Amino acid sequence: MKRKLPAIFMTVLIMVPSASGRGIILECRKAELRERPANLILVPFVKKGPKIDGVLRDSSWKKAKSIHQWLEYPSTAPAAVKAEIRIVSDRKNIYVSYDLSHEKGEDPSLKIPKGGDEYGGSILEVFIDPTGKGKLKYQFCANPLGLRFDGRNDDKKWNGKWQSVGKVRDDGWSVEMVFPMEDFGKEVIEDEELWEANFGFVLPGDRHNSWTGKWGSTGTDYGRLFFGTAKQYQSRLKPSLSFWLDREIYDLRDVTAVALARVQGLIEADDLVLRLQVMQGTKSVSVETISPLPGLNIDLTLGLSHLPPGKYQINATVLRAGTELCKAARPFEKKKRKLIPEGPKKGRISLVVPADRKAAGARYPISTGVPFAQGVLDSPDNVRLLGPDGKEVFCSTGVRSWWNRRGSIQWLGLDFIPTWSKQNQTYLVEYGPDVRRSVTGKLKVDEKDSEIRVTTGPIQFTVSRKRFRLIDSAFLDLNGNGKFEKDESVLKNSDSSGLFLVDHEGNRYESAGDRESKVEVEERGPVKVTIRATGWYVKRGTVGGRTSCELPTDRLCKFTVRLTAYNGLPMVKAAVTTVLTYDSEKVRLRDLGIGFTPVETQKVVIGMDGGRGLEWDAERLKANPFLLQYRWDRCAEDTWRQWGPARGVSEAIGSKTRFLLAARNFWKLFPKEVEWKDGNLLFHVWPAHGRDDAFSIYEQLRWENIYKLWYCHQGQELDFRFPDAYHQTLDEERERTKAFGGYFHAMKYSNAQGLAIHNDFLLNFEPATGHTVAPDQLSYLSDEEPHAVPDPVYTCATGVFGPLLHADTQTFGPVEKSLKDGFHSLATRTLPNNEYGMFIFGGGHTYWHYFKQPMHAGMHRVWINGHYQIARMPFVQYARTGDPLYLRWGRSFSANLRDIGMVHYISNERRFRFHDLGAMYHCKGFAPWAGDSAIAAHPLSIDFLIYDYYLTGNRRSLDVLHEWVEGLKTVSPGGHGTREGIQPLAEMVEAYRLTWDPGLIELMDRFARRVFRQTPLVEQGWWDYHPLLLMRYHGLTGSEEAVQAYRDVVKVHSGGYGGGNHHIDGYLSLLDDSADRLQPYRHHLYRQQLARVDQPGIYANGLTKYVWIRYVYNFHIVPYLLKAMKQNGLQPERPQFTPSAYVPFQEKIIRVIFREEKDQETPVKLAFRSVPNGNFKVAAFDSGGKKVAEKEFASVKNQREYGMNIPADGKSDDYLLLIQVTNNYDSLHWPLTPHAREVAVLHHGRGELVGGEIGGRYYFFADKDSPDSMSVTSNSKNAMGMELLDADQRVLGRASDSRYVGNPMTLKIPRNAHGPQSIYLTSQAYLQWGGGKRLIVALKPESLFKPKIVREPAK
Repeated sequence: MKRKLPAIFMTVLIMVPSASGRGIILECRKAELRERPANLILVPFVKKGPKIDGVLRDSSWKKAKSIHQWLEYPSTAPAAVKAEIRIVSDRKNIYVSYDLSHEKGEDPSLKIPKGGDEYGGSILEVFIDPTGKGKLKYQFCANPLGLRFDGRNDDKKWNGKWQSVGKVRDDGWSVEMVFPMEDFGKEVIEDEELWEANFGFVLPGDRHNSWTGKWGSTGTDYGRLFFGTAKQYQSRLKPSLSFWLDREIYDLRDVTAVALARVQGLIEADDLVLRLQVMQGTKSVSVETISPLPGLNIDLTLGLSHLPPGKYQINATVLRAGTELCKAARPFEKKKRKLIPEGPKKGRISLVVPADRKAAGARYPISTGVPFAQGVLDSPDNVRLLGPDGKEVFCSTGVRSWWNRRGSIQWLGLDFIPTWSKQNQTYLVEYGPDVRRSVTGKLKVDEKDSEIRVTTGPIQFTVSRKRFRLIDSAFLDLNGNGKFEKDESVLKNSDSSGLFLVDHEGNRYESAGDRESKVEVEERGPVKVTIRATGWYVKRGTVGGRTSCELPTDRLCKFTVRLTAYNGLPMVKAAVTTVLTYDSEKVRLRDLGIGFTPVETQKVVIGMDGGRGLEWDAERLKANPFLLQYRWDRCAEDTWRQWGPARGVSEAIGSKTRFLLAARNFWKLFPKEVEWKDGNLLFHVWPAHGRDDAFSIYEQLRWENIYKLWYCHQGQELDFRFPDAYHQTLDEERERTKAFGGYFHAMKYSNAQGLAIHNDFLLNFEPATGHTVAPDQLSYLSDEEPHAVPDPVYTCATGVFGPLLHADTQTFGPVEKSLKDGFHSLATRTLPNNEYGMFIFGGGHTYWHYFKQPMHAGMHRVWINGHYQIARMPFVQYARTGDPLYLRWGRSFSANLRDIGMVHYISNERRFRFHDLGAMYHCKGFAPWAGDSAIAAHPLSIDFLIYDYYLTGNRRSLDVLHEWVEGLKTVSPGGHGTREGIQPLAEMVEAYRLTWDPGLIELMDRFARRVFRQTPLVEQGWWDYHPLLLMRYHGLTGSEEAVQAYRDVVKVHSGGYGGGNHHIDGYLSLLDDSADRLQPYRHHLYRQQLARVDQPGIYANGLTKYVWIRYVYNFHIVPYLLKAMKQNGLQPERPQFTPSAYVPFQEKIIRVIFREEKDQETPVKLAFRSVPNGNFKVAAFDSGGKKVAEKEFASVKNQREYGMNIPADGKSDDYLLLIQVTNNYDSLHWPLTPHAREVAVLHHGRGELVGGEIGGRYYFFADKDSPDSMSVTSNSKNAMGMELLDADQRVLGRASDSRYVGNPMTLKIPRNAHGPQSIYLTSQAYLQWGGGKRLIVALKPESLFKPKIVREPAK
């Protein structure tokens, strides 16, 4: 019998001997890539062109080639619009027709052409480059309303002789255009000419769609027009080979490399041979050939272990019958690389299980991640766990990621079951080549074609593979004999058990109806086993033959369920995800739930808030009662007896056993329902008995509530359609307050298809006579899912997050406190206003401030979603601190972003705007699932999925990561510069290091070309948008090109439009072993650690409630800067002098007095922080009040610096400069003159100080002429912190405030100072004092003096 080999090994490798005799190819397989659209039109020639009348009935159009598939711009997602362009030529002209038709299910208003110019109206836009080489750009715009616009190479004065005619119909509109060759400087088009072009159109609502998914940039955005036949085009094609390696420089510990080879210009690979030759200089190291090829896209695993350090090149050649067809080469280097930490080959790692009073006494599992430095651990078998008593503890281990495709372990999954305590417990993870585990357990898994049976010791349950009902049967070993007898049965199957949903017409769909569902053991070890089931909800009475996104359909919504059981525990965790596959404008759900059928039940008890229990006895159960959590703070029985929030734990108690069901965040994810019906315990994820009056329309539309989206959290049906009343209220508020940002209008086209509803449950099986885990404790365990991570010092030292410093409170205590305070401000922001509900809980906000009047920015961006990579922050902070606060918030936020803020399903039957598999919604809609979304653009952030999986083993996050990778490969974006490319490139690197998917290699290279090569990074403005791009991309590839690009940036800029250069300079300093570039950050960090509102009694005290971006970026960049600073022995330091500070203000007047040591002409430099908002005047007076100079300046566009001279007047004197500006934002850098003594004077008991990049340090005399105390407030969006210091740098007092958080504070100024005192502040502050005294301040103590000028001249 012939043995069938796995497909991966079917390729025959023919090794050609070489000088070394040893090759590098370890594995060869077909690369699963998605081909990019060809974007090619073969334009036919006709004898006579069509008549241009806008009707599109001419026979010539029948011979034309057409485009009918469109991509949204800039997301590149398939466009949900029906339109067609046709192209034909008669050699002297090119003819283009455009037809837009209304399709069933689309908004007809989109088909009505909107008037306006080329920047506001509905237009057809055609770009043509007749050179075909990106050298010329012709632009033509037209619509059926008479719009005509053209340009040549962006010269809008150019006018061509082209013509257009359009027509408007009831169901759409059309345009015909003719372009004579005269417009392109030609007479005729010859055969086989190759041009480039793009076609785009803009519809109402600023909906951009184009042929290529790009727009009008030559050389990058266009497709090809070939004037000729397919045969002619094929004859021009030549085979080509592209060859990539995943790195440019490999570390000595890199065991393998991944290579991708792509053959283009050929149809099949059957008779092709790929030859790989490794060269070191002129020496051939090895030559190998592969035949037959697995395909035209080839994934290669290459072995590097035997290659000594040095520079190499791989020459790849494709041959047919010994003839060379095409070739490519790729150099690489192998050497010891910096910033990839080493670690000991054996050792012990501390893992502290934190004290938990509420969990104390319970045995509850932990699934954590343990990182290892590269080259340290090769096998998960060489690890064991030691308990607090030093004895071995039963555990399971598994690999979560590798440092190479084949290499050492990067992240190890560790599962164990501690007994939780009121004290910290220290476990030790022991690893090394000689370490072996010896403890065994009772967990058993029996797999059959029909079912999977799991035995944990105390329980046994079965899961059907034919009709998935969650759990078919469950037994509790009451007598401990291990036999699971009939009278020990707890659950059985029935027609009501399993997953189900009901649509708005009353059709019932069930998981058990899907005969093609897939049920498999996903993870198996001595501590736990996980069963994964996937499939469709299938309509009862059908076999699931028809799938539609509207009714009727046989399949509606998809499910993924994970059941996890643990050795020795009577517990099963169930993670249940339902993905909506329907058009939410057409379909609504009336019910969504899970059913369990207990074998025997005498009463049901439901845990309520405050430790109370709601009990339904046998008589009550006959009435089929239910409990509805219809608000976050209220629930009601079917008798409408009212309660507070329910705990979410239900017990079905029989004569011998009890079954407990706990739902995580039960009331926080309202509405929910628990029902007893005909012997079944039903948990309704969407209630079957929803209330329409949970929230009145008045409550919903109140400004503090409207964003909570209560319209889709109440009612008989789950209805995502945005109510007209919401639209009207938002429009009225926007008009009333002139708030910017009408992004809520995105709700008009947003669709909830692809949204996921996820719930986590605990199923516990116990004897009827008592509890091993009390219901209240089970509820707590379900909600909190207590956890533990390895020692943060160890974790960060492994390098899995790059050069990141753990939370070193010994060295950088105040900085770490500022980070934690900022996080506390962010994490608690949603609590005061009760932001709960199944579609919003866990989400955060951008500019939504219902308490602010006028709104101004309130409606701009309500939900943060993935903006500025916020979801990564809590997981990284958890790893570097071990503080469960970060994980608690991170889990809730990431669950909302992952399930609600991303697209998990797309339908080929109907595509919706901005719908692409794995895409993440921008923060531009009024709901987390609304507005534009992107698969590869700046709003995207997916690395939180990776870190959630690494740290907690959450496979739901791993599923969604794979969705994104597949979606990315399907869309296959062309690559972008600026933040649109920088963000996805950094995310791709992290995804690649987990998946080792070769499809990402080519995508990363495509984006890297745009980011690092085509336009200098320094010109892109967003180089710091993704803080980790440099360290990730260089960390993976070793690219010196990327490093140099960032070196060029920091030479000329201190920060881009993102978070600043802190982390970049930190990384470069580590590469260079130099502290020079770190010196300024001593002051930056000091300013940051002080810049927080630090007042008692203020809720959510921290940095500020408004500018969340500021401190989110701090989380991303500061820990990397701290790593470099600690390595170089640097700490934050208050600056003695702040050259970037600004001159103090007083009601738009600046008063500066300088003292001349000798008579001279004095230049005055007026350097503004930004371009002045209007004209300004400067006047100079001597000590006698005589005006000696005056000049009025007109504000000049883009000009920040101005100047004037004060002439010599025959005496040395004190001179007063009076500068009147337009508003207080026209800050001037200080000093203004070259004189050593220069002060600013604040009169009338008030003034404004403005700190610069490193804050502001202002010195003053604390004497009888100065204020005794000052009241301090701030209008800064960023929190302002202030210190009052004596001459010896001792802190005499502190104050803080911000625009939105804080109250006025008073600083008392002592009189016994022996020298000048000073104020150091981080940003803008208002000072007020009494007594009619004036305040004289200077930038340096030596600049202070008592001016002769006591009062200024009369106006």
